[in-house]
Amino acid sequence: MEFVQKNAILKGIDNMGDFYFVQPTDESIILGETTYGKKFCSMICKDNIYATQFHLEKSGPLGLLLLKNFSCIVDD
Repeated sequence: MEFVQKNAILKGIDNMGDFYFVQPTDESIILGETTYGKKFCSMICKDNIYATQFHLEKSGPLGLLLLKNFSCIVDD
């Protein structure tokens, strides 16, 4: 990761340090992938657990639709 500004939370961490992003080993739980330099998992579902690595609240109409769909699932 490249740090774009100094901050106390980054003290002692080298710029361009490696951080871990999870790539599920069970590909059956992957709902979505994103290509940004390389392809990575951006949305999963296992049983009743859903997770995204993007901001629904900043994704405009599509984010709202995803939240609406989620609320319908939880109401069942």
